[in-house]
Amino acid sequence: MKVLITGLTGFIGAHLAHELLKKKSYEIVGTFRNVEKALMYEKQGIEMRKADLLKPDSLKDITKDVDVVVHLTGLMRFHDPWDLLYNHNVKATQIIAEDAIQHGVQHFIYSS
Repeated sequence: MKVLITGLTGFIGAHLAHELLKKKSYEIVGTFRNVEKALMYEKQGIEMRKADLLKPDSLKDITKDVDVVVHLTGLMRFHDPWDLLYNHNVKATQIIAEDAIQHGVQHFIYSS
């Protein structure tokens, strides 16, 4: 089973990826913005896909060829402007969910 973890380079995403890798029955795909972090995960056998939640074009086909999406990416700086929080947390989630539907993803797990 192929699992896409958005926010894989974050605290929860990294721990989830670590646990799934131990099971050896999952292929892990993660999203990244920071190339250095992505290289570290690629060395562990994780496929990394570049994505920026504020750039909708970077999310096109992000769920292609995956069975499950675990969406953990979110912006939680409460003093940021409302439109930034909305675009990052709501609009980007909507785009990823629509992409998952388009690609026939079996399960979409969202945590905020």
